[in-house]
Amino acid sequence: LTVTAQRLVLRRYWQIEPSQRVPRSDAAEEFAHLFSQSVRNRMRGSPSVGAMLSGGLDSSSIACVAGLQNAAGRKPKLPTFSLVFEKGSSMDERSFIDAVLDQQKT
Repeated sequence: LTVTAQRLVLRRYWQIEPSQRVPRSDAAEEFAHLFSQSVRNRMRGSPSVGAMLSGGLDSSSIACVAGLQNAAGRKPKLPTFSLVFEKGSSMDERSFIDAVLDQQKT
């Protein structure tokens, strides 16, 4: 969507292409492959990559996969960055962040 003082233009930016349906038994393996490939593609071409780690499922998954890829490529440990709320706060996800850091040794 592009809006100027003179006009409004609606143009398709991207379209999801239909893919072959993966058998349910292979879906988890296919997802893991695509997710890993996606993380690898975003890390490509940058000499130094870090990850924002909030403790949620998204950032934890990305940090774990990126950390494993760095280890497999004999690259330095993946630096992670976190912002945390006060201890005891209902929004404090420090325990989840620490669990990822312990698992990945990042």
